[in-house]
Amino acid sequence: MINGARYRGTSSVLSHPLGDDVVLVDLVTGEMFTLDGVGALAWRHLTAGEPLGRAVAAVTADYDVAEATAREDVEAFVGELLGQGLLAETDDDSR
Repeated sequence: MINGARYRGTSSVLSHPLGDDVVLVDLVTGEMFTLDGVGALAWRHLTAGEPLGRAVAAVTADYDVAEATAREDVEAFVGELLGQGLLAETDDDSR
């Protein structure tokens, strides 16, 4: 994945913050997901229009992990969300 790639939640996902967590509802399947920790942090950065690299930097700083570890985790997370249709890559870098 490219460091400057940007993402957005798809129109088929509803997200809502709940304390430090984020609850996602897939409006197509009705499935609910609760993101906590790294997942919630990454989701917030990614869906705020920040590039992938900023989400990785936030995880690195907040969890005191190596950048390579944070990148691997965030990229795996993004891959899962893309695969489930909850996140989509966007070329909108105007935010």
